[in-house]
Amino acid sequence: SLSRHKVNSPSHGRMPPKKGVADDAFTEVGLDVNDPRTLILALQAPEPTVAGKAAISLEKFADKSENNKVLLVELGVLPPATTLLEHEEQSVQAQAACLLYTLAGSQSVRRSIRKDGNVCIPLMVALLKAEAGPICRENASGFFAYYCEEFSGRDATLKAEGLNGLIQLLVDIVPDAGDLKAPPPPPDMTRNTVRALGLLFDDYDARAAIGDAGGIESLLVLLHSEYSEHQSLALVALAHACKNKRNQMIVRVCGGLEKLLDMVSNTEYAACHAQVLEALGELLSNPENMAVVAERGPADKQNPNGTPAPIEAVQKYVNADDKNTRAQALWCVARAAGIEDNRRLLMDLKIELAVAARIWSDDPKQPLNPKVAAAAIGACTALAESISLAEKLAGAGVIPKLVKLLTWQDSPSCGVAASAALAKMTEEGRGPNCVKLVDADPGLVKVVELFKSDNPVHLTSAAQIVRHVAITAQTSNELDELELVPGLIKCFKSGDDAAQAAGAAAMAILAQKSSFRGQMAENGEFCEAAVVLIESPALDVRQNTFRAIRSAAEDLGLATDLCARGALAKLAASTNSFAEVAYKQLLNQHLPAKYGFNGILELGDTTVSPFFDTGALPSNESFRGLDVLREAPINTKREVLLVDTTSNEPDEALVKFIESVTPGEGQKADASTLAKAVADKMGGAVSYPGLATYSATLSTHELKQEAGSNVIPLGKVETGMYYHRALLFKVVGDVINVPSVLVRSEYGRAYNVVYAPKAMVVDVMHEPGALFPVQDVEQLLEPGSFFEFHR
Repeated sequence: SLSRHKVNSPSHGRMPPKKGVADDAFTEVGLDVNDPRTLILALQAPEPTVAGKAAISLEKFADKSENNKVLLVELGVLPPATTLLEHEEQSVQAQAACLLYTLAGSQSVRRSIRKDGNVCIPLMVALLKAEAGPICRENASGFFAYYCEEFSGRDATLKAEGLNGLIQLLVDIVPDAGDLKAPPPPPDMTRNTVRALGLLFDDYDARAAIGDAGGIESLLVLLHSEYSEHQSLALVALAHACKNKRNQMIVRVCGGLEKLLDMVSNTEYAACHAQVLEALGELLSNPENMAVVAERGPADKQNPNGTPAPIEAVQKYVNADDKNTRAQALWCVARAAGIEDNRRLLMDLKIELAVAARIWSDDPKQPLNPKVAAAAIGACTALAESISLAEKLAGAGVIPKLVKLLTWQDSPSCGVAASAALAKMTEEGRGPNCVKLVDADPGLVKVVELFKSDNPVHLTSAAQIVRHVAITAQTSNELDELELVPGLIKCFKSGDDAAQAAGAAAMAILAQKSSFRGQMAENGEFCEAAVVLIESPALDVRQNTFRAIRSAAEDLGLATDLCARGALAKLAASTNSFAEVAYKQLLNQHLPAKYGFNGILELGDTTVSPFFDTGALPSNESFRGLDVLREAPINTKREVLLVDTTSNEPDEALVKFIESVTPGEGQKADASTLAKAVADKMGGAVSYPGLATYSATLSTHELKQEAGSNVIPLGKVETGMYYHRALLFKVVGDVINVPSVLVRSEYGRAYNVVYAPKAMVVDVMHEPGALFPVQDVEQLLEPGSFFEFHR
């Protein structure tokens, strides 16, 4: 807690009795009060002396213990004390502010103030102003030094413009650096003000205010205060303030960079070296600041190449004896390494060697400190943004050390950070590092074990590392024996965008191997999880999922499952180019869906049993699998045509028909022969006039009843329309090497196009075996029958 200098003098809010007393005044009465409730009532007395003395007595009582503070609040001290902050006499304001200052030392009291609506906060802010007087200002600053410890307290202070009041107070009490005759700033007020500001600078917007108001210069003056506490608090506030880029520039212009470097090089300031390094870390994230400290000085006899660059003073503290100083030096490197230009300078200093040495310790006499380890891992991760530095770090032995940290029991948080560092170290372009990870046995096993964690960072890092190893030619086969699918599915279901994106990216690479697709199919959870992620609000999650689906679709079983779960409709609804690629791949692998949605099977699309024709499907409809279609109640809609020559109960009629077809000689003869055979099997030639009375509805209805389903075997259809005959031609042609394009048109029409060598439409309906030239497939989609225009 904050120490307060309290004396019974006007300098701390306790005023001496007035010398002059009116003739009609009562004689002063001395009372012994043993009940704080009486004093709380006295706070409301009209006489300033009574109210003030009550505030002083209550303050002394509150200062004795935490329980006393809580008791006073329970007895209702806050409202009357708050009212006195607006008293007409400044001495009473000071005494009331002193009481609230002491009370605010209790977290419970601060909670009560917030619960009461922060009524006293604007009044305390007003007491920070110069006209309130030094005693009020000191007590108000002390109050805020306590009150800003919690976020809600900081928020209330900022809303009441307490930040501006505190900054102005700092500027008022700290003399200009060049004013040697100015008195030193009051110690307590300075301490309280700087501490409160350091807490408020946790707020992003608050940091900018101190630079605009000239407060940076005041903080820099305090770096050379005679009080070490002032120095330490000023450094903390400066470190927070320098997260603002403009403040970084102000510090440099005001010579603050040089001051900090002098301090870190001077053993006189050894006690605050950790705070100095923290502030320097923020400053060195600015490339202009880094350039200043990386320049070597002029040459001399001992240093013909120039005196060492100031940054080297920071570097040596990576090996400091004090753990906090060592940790802050490493964080200083980490922040500086966040900028590409800085990384080049750090590489020249061979900083990676110092960092690598601090990531792990096998020396039982000097065990690894968690703070130092966390800072070293942070520095490693930042430096590894550079491929060259990542390789240098690996060469310095970082990877086996990071693997050990994955399961370090002393600090699970270091294990999490180490997993992220390994992911960075093995990124694309860092193939040799992946080899080192594999060689750091059991490196990959420990990485896969990360999938057992529920920590999103663990899941993300594990998936990223797996992907990096998979895309590296020298290491990809090392993953074959590992069980990865459950862990990657866990990433899919994690609800964390980063983990989902990483899991999908890894799955997309791994699923390019047929053996891994077999594991995915055996696991059975990929398709359901992937279909959900298609609609993720995160772009990288969606795109990586599209890639994973595209790879998975090489497996017919996975493609069928994806289609059955509605993947096609969701992919079609996306405008993303990766979704389009996945959609096409899914259709090319699952021909029943392709024909249902696109209405065309290309020359190279070979129908494989079981194949089924559902009829035309709207693009927003989920594709139903064969089992679902079979179980649906019989309806009056168009039947589903099944091509089955391989199951335990194949379509015998179709099998016999295929065996009976004898190809002709040459492409045209083969197509013509097959067309005639198809027509003969499905009712013979039908004249154009006779088409009006020719119908397959009755026969297909009977076949539905016989099958007990809307799905009927194609081989049993004996009265065939365009779409029956065209499908049969395509199926049989694929078997006897008469490839054709199958095109669905309107009103139940369908056509076969063969190339002999030009595109020709085969007539299987009106003049079976006749071939007609066609310019392109689009011509077959025009209204009316194609053959009517070629009679």
